[in-house]
Amino acid sequence: MQMSWAATHADAPLSTHIFMGGCYFVIAIALAYASMKLYDIPVRTWLSRRILHTSKPV
Repeated sequence: MQMSWAATHADAPLSTHIFMGGCYFVIAIALAYASMKLYDIPVRTWLSRRILHTSKPV
């Protein structure tokens, strides 16, 4: 997405390109963090409770 913006706005100043690259980086990190907190951790907790705690000793 950032490369597409950079190609479309080739005449923009270098500072704008650096700013946009930094914004895309921050957005990517925030999206990864939100995915981990809202999806990955709850699913891992649910799976560990479901799989690890339901096995009965023989």
